[in-house]
Amino acid sequence: VSIQNGAILPGDLLTISDIPGVAMKAASPGSLLGIALEGWEGGNVTSVEVMVVADEISFPTESMPDAAALIETQALARGYGRVAAGATRVHIPVEGMSTSARIRTAPFGDAGRWWVGVDEAGGGFTIILEDIQTHDVIFGWRVDD
Repeated sequence: VSIQNGAILPGDLLTISDIPGVAMKAASPGSLLGIALEGWEGGNVTSVEVMVVADEISFPTESMPDAAALIETQALARGYGRVAAGATRVHIPVEGMSTSARIRTAPFGDAGRWWVGVDEAGGGFTIILEDIQTHDVIFGWRVDD
Protein backbone atom coordinates (compact mmCIF):
# COMPACT_ATOMS: atom_id res chain seq x y z
CA VAL A 1 0.00 0.00 0.00
CA SER A 2 0.91 3.64 -0.44
CA ILE A 3 -0.09 6.58 1.76
CA GLN A 4 -0.78 8.65 -1.36
CA ASN A 5 -4.32 9.42 -0.07
CA GLY A 6 -3.35 9.47 3.61
CA ALA A 7 -2.51 6.96 6.31
CA ILE A 8 -4.14 3.54 6.04
CA LEU A 9 -6.24 2.50 9.04
CA PRO A 10 -7.80 -0.91 9.65
CA GLY A 11 -11.17 -0.90 7.88
CA ASP A 12 -10.20 1.65 5.20
CA LEU A 13 -11.42 0.92 1.68
CA LEU A 14 -8.51 0.47 -0.75
CA THR A 15 -8.29 1.25 -4.46
CA ILE A 16 -5.62 1.30 -7.17
CA SER A 17 -2.83 3.89 -6.99
CA ASP A 18 -0.51 5.47 -9.55
CA ILE A 19 2.11 2.84 -8.65
CA PRO A 20 1.57 -0.47 -10.50
CA GLY A 21 0.64 -3.26 -8.09
CA VAL A 22 0.17 -0.92 -5.12
CA ALA A 23 -3.11 0.03 -3.43
CA MET A 24 -4.01 3.25 -1.58
CA LYS A 25 -6.88 4.55 0.57
CA ALA A 26 -10.01 5.13 -1.54
CA ALA A 27 -10.90 8.83 -1.64
CA SER A 28 -13.40 8.88 -4.51
CA PRO A 29 -15.82 6.57 -6.33
CA GLY A 30 -14.13 3.95 -8.53
CA SER A 31 -12.56 0.52 -8.27
CA LEU A 32 -12.50 -1.13 -4.85
CA LEU A 33 -9.70 -3.66 -4.31
CA GLY A 34 -10.34 -4.52 -0.69
CA ILE A 35 -10.55 -3.51 2.94
CA ALA A 36 -7.40 -2.91 5.00
CA LEU A 37 -7.11 -5.27 7.96
CA GLU A 38 -3.93 -3.53 9.17
CA GLY A 39 -2.83 0.08 9.27
CA TRP A 40 0.19 1.88 7.79
CA GLU A 41 1.34 5.44 8.44
CA GLY A 42 4.93 5.20 7.21
CA GLY A 43 6.42 7.13 4.32
CA ASN A 44 7.23 4.31 1.90
CA VAL A 45 5.27 1.59 0.18
CA THR A 46 4.69 -1.51 2.34
CA SER A 47 2.48 -4.60 2.54
CA VAL A 48 -0.54 -4.89 4.81
CA GLU A 49 -3.11 -7.62 5.24
CA VAL A 50 -6.20 -6.94 3.10
CA MET A 51 -9.57 -8.61 2.67
CA VAL A 52 -9.89 -8.72 -1.10
CA VAL A 53 -13.25 -7.36 -2.29
CA ALA A 54 -13.17 -6.58 -6.01
CA ASP A 55 -16.08 -4.18 -6.54
CA GLU A 56 -16.98 -0.62 -7.50
CA ILE A 57 -17.34 2.27 -5.05
CA SER A 58 -20.36 4.21 -6.28
CA PHE A 59 -21.31 6.38 -3.30
CA PRO A 60 -19.92 9.89 -2.71
CA THR A 61 -16.83 9.85 -0.50
CA GLU A 62 -18.31 12.34 1.98
CA SER A 63 -20.98 9.72 2.75
CA MET A 64 -18.54 6.79 2.57
CA PRO A 65 -19.52 4.28 5.25
CA ASP A 66 -17.11 3.25 7.98
CA ALA A 67 -15.71 0.04 6.45
CA ALA A 68 -14.59 -1.29 9.85
CA ALA A 69 -18.19 -1.03 11.05
CA LEU A 70 -19.39 -2.77 7.88
CA ILE A 71 -17.01 -5.65 8.53
CA GLU A 72 -18.26 -6.07 12.09
CA THR A 73 -21.97 -5.54 11.52
CA GLN A 74 -22.62 -7.23 8.19
CA ALA A 75 -20.48 -10.34 8.51
CA LEU A 76 -22.18 -13.36 10.06
CA ALA A 77 -18.71 -14.79 10.60
CA ARG A 78 -15.15 -14.44 9.34
CA GLY A 79 -11.85 -16.16 9.94
CA TYR A 80 -9.09 -18.25 8.46
CA GLY A 81 -8.96 -21.82 7.15
CA ARG A 82 -6.05 -24.07 6.25
CA VAL A 83 -5.93 -26.70 3.52
CA ALA A 84 -3.06 -28.90 4.67
CA ALA A 85 -0.26 -29.83 2.27
CA GLY A 86 -1.31 -32.93 0.33
CA ALA A 87 -5.04 -32.30 0.88
CA THR A 88 -7.57 -30.71 -1.46
CA ARG A 89 -10.26 -29.44 0.91
CA VAL A 90 -11.14 -28.03 4.29
CA HIS A 91 -14.61 -27.72 5.85
CA ILE A 92 -15.46 -24.49 7.68
CA PRO A 93 -18.43 -24.79 10.09
CA VAL A 94 -20.44 -21.55 10.47
CA GLU A 95 -23.26 -21.66 12.98
CA GLY A 96 -26.46 -20.05 11.70
CA MET A 97 -25.32 -19.87 8.07
CA SER A 98 -28.04 -20.39 5.46
CA THR A 99 -27.61 -22.03 2.06
CA SER A 100 -28.09 -18.61 0.41
CA ALA A 101 -25.24 -16.93 2.33
CA ARG A 102 -22.61 -14.92 0.45
CA ILE A 103 -19.16 -16.42 1.02
CA ARG A 104 -15.93 -14.61 0.20
CA THR A 105 -12.59 -16.41 0.24
CA ALA A 106 -9.08 -15.25 -0.55
CA PRO A 107 -5.92 -17.37 -0.38
CA PHE A 108 -2.67 -16.08 1.06
CA GLY A 109 -0.13 -17.03 -1.61
CA ASP A 110 -0.49 -19.51 -4.45
CA ALA A 111 -3.47 -21.83 -4.22
CA GLY A 112 -4.09 -22.63 -7.87
CA ARG A 113 -7.81 -22.76 -8.70
CA TRP A 114 -10.36 -23.29 -5.93
CA TRP A 115 -14.10 -23.52 -5.37
CA VAL A 116 -16.41 -23.07 -2.43
CA GLY A 117 -19.21 -25.55 -1.74
CA VAL A 118 -22.06 -24.68 0.62
CA ASP A 119 -23.44 -27.41 2.90
CA GLU A 120 -26.84 -28.55 1.59
CA ALA A 121 -28.41 -28.00 5.02
CA GLY A 122 -26.49 -24.77 5.72
CA GLY A 123 -24.23 -24.47 8.71
CA GLY A 124 -20.94 -24.18 6.85
CA PHE A 125 -18.97 -24.47 3.63
CA THR A 126 -16.02 -26.34 2.10
CA ILE A 127 -13.05 -24.82 0.28
CA ILE A 128 -11.98 -27.20 -2.49
CA LEU A 129 -8.66 -26.94 -4.34
CA GLU A 130 -8.39 -28.16 -7.92
CA ASP A 131 -4.93 -29.64 -7.36
CA ILE A 132 -3.05 -31.05 -4.39
CA GLN A 133 -0.53 -28.50 -3.13
CA THR A 134 2.87 -29.31 -1.63
CA HIS A 135 2.39 -26.56 0.98
CA ASP A 136 -0.34 -25.53 3.38
CA VAL A 137 -2.75 -23.03 1.81
CA ILE A 138 -4.24 -20.45 4.17
CA PHE A 139 -7.52 -18.78 3.22
CA GLY A 140 -9.15 -15.72 4.73
CA TRP A 141 -12.94 -16.02 4.59
CA ARG A 142 -16.07 -14.05 5.38
CA VAL A 143 -19.76 -15.07 5.39
CA ASP A 144 -22.57 -12.55 4.93
CA ASP A 145 -26.00 -14.04 5.47
